[in-house]
Amino acid sequence: MSLVPLLVLAMSIPWLREYPTRVQVMGLAICLVGCGVFFAPGLQAGEPLGLAVTGAGLVAFAAFGILGREVARDGTAGTLALTAFPLGFGGIALLPLAFAVEGLPRMAAPGIGIVLWLALVNTALAYLLYNHALQTLTALEMNLLLNLSPFATALIALLALGERLQGVQYVGMVVAIVGVALAQWRRNGRPSPPETV
Repeated sequence: MSLVPLLVLAMSIPWLREYPTRVQVMGLAICLVGCGVFFAPGLQAGEPLGLAVTGAGLVAFAAFGILGREVARDGTAGTLALTAFPLGFGGIALLPLAFAVEGLPRMAAPGIGIVLWLALVNTALAYLLYNHALQTLTALEMNLLLNLSPFATALIALLALGERLQGVQYVGMVVAIVGVALAQWRRNGRPSPPETV
């Protein structure tokens, strides 16, 4: 998922006419290096089918970000509609398949609470904020911010589960955060003018 901003950059220039500054491209490169350092200790050779499915998912998520930015920027749909329609469409499409494959779920109260939390906070609220931010942030800026998510997850896992990170992973986190910060930089707080890279 750390590679999504690269695809977003490649798609946003011709589709959205959003041109990053040199500083933003440098921030993207620094962020990718930091993410590479962070994830390097856990990387292993993967199955070709798994890599193909992941690759298709990356392209789809990048396209989702580009289309979402276009709609949010142009104001053709409100934040609530932009969030509810894709989630509702996806849920309605996948629910019959889930029942056919898995059957009716049987969960205890804690499991129901976890599912509700994931549905309402980690999905609905998160996408509501994501789509709202796309009104102001470029597709590249928003998707680079998402690269901070694994770091927050790692820190929560450290505090809640005692899972330890390697020293090099902390270095990767800092490098990636510096890259994301650079990519967010704009002159005078306004969107950057087109600049060739």
